[in-house]
Amino acid sequence: MGKLDYNNCVAIHQLEWNTMQQWYVDFDMGRFGMSNTTSLLVSYYLAAASVFEPERSIDRIAWAKTTTLLNAISSFFDSLQLSIEHRKDFVDKFRNKPSSLRTLHELALDTLMACGRDIHPQIPHACRKLWERWLTRWQGGGDATEEQAELMVQTISMIDGRWTSKELLAHPQYQRISTVTNNLCHEISQSHKSKENRITCFDSETANATIECRMQELVQHVLSRSPDDLDRDLRQTFLAVAKTFFYKAYYDTDTINVHITKVLFETVL
Repeated sequence: MGKLDYNNCVAIHQLEWNTMQQWYVDFDMGRFGMSNTTSLLVSYYLAAASVFEPERSIDRIAWAKTTTLLNAISSFFDSLQLSIEHRKDFVDKFRNKPSSLRTLHELALDTLMACGRDIHPQIPHACRKLWERWLTRWQGGGDATEEQAELMVQTISMIDGRWTSKELLAHPQYQRISTVTNNLCHEISQSHKSKENRITCFDSETANATIECRMQELVQHVLSRSPDDLDRDLRQTFLAVAKTFFYKAYYDTDTINVHITKVLFETVL
C-alpha cells in the first residue's frame, strides 16, 4: 500500500512538472535570463519535497512559480547590470501597465492569477499587492534575496486560503518570525554566493555560527505553544521555506540532481 501511494505521488508530481514546463514555454521565460529549465526543475523539486501531499497541488505550483519569478527578476537585472533607475521603472510598469502582457511585470501577475482563479476572487488582487510590497523594497538597490522568504510564505499561505491581513502583519510574533526567517535566508544565500565566487574575505565560520543561531531561533518560534501564537501552519511554512534555502546552500549541484531523480522520477517496485 505504501509503495502504491508513493508511486501515485510520483505520477502526480510528474504531471505537475509537465505543467511547469509548459508554463515556462508559454511565458517565454528564456527571455528573462533563464536559458534552460534546470532552475525551474530545482524550484519545483523543492516545492514538491516541502509540500508533498497529493491534494496540495496548487500550493506546490504557486511555490515553484513564485521562486522561479524571483530568480528570473534577479537574473534579468543582474545579467544586464541595470541601474536602480531601471528597477524603479520596472516597478512603475508593474503597478501602472497591466495590459502589457509579454513583459516580466505582467508575467508575475498572470502567473498568480492562474494559481488563484478557481479559489477566491480576491486572491489575484491580494497576490499583486504582495509582489508590489516586495518590489518596492527591492527597487532601492537591495539584493533580490532580501525579504524573499516572506514573499514566498505569504504567497503560499494566501493561495492556501490563509489571508495575510494588516492585523496579522502587525502581530508581534509574525514580525519576529518573519524578520528571523528573512535574515536567515538572506545570510544563507550570501554565504552560498561567497563560496561559489570563492570570496576569501567572507568569514565562513562566523557566518555559519550566525546561521545556526538564527535557525535555532526560528525553530523555537515554530515550536512555541503560547496562547497568542500564530497559526501553526503559517509557522511551519516559514520553517519549510527556510529549509529550502539551507538545502540549496548545503548540497552541491550533482547531489541535488540525484535527489531530484529519485524523488520526482523514480518509482518503487
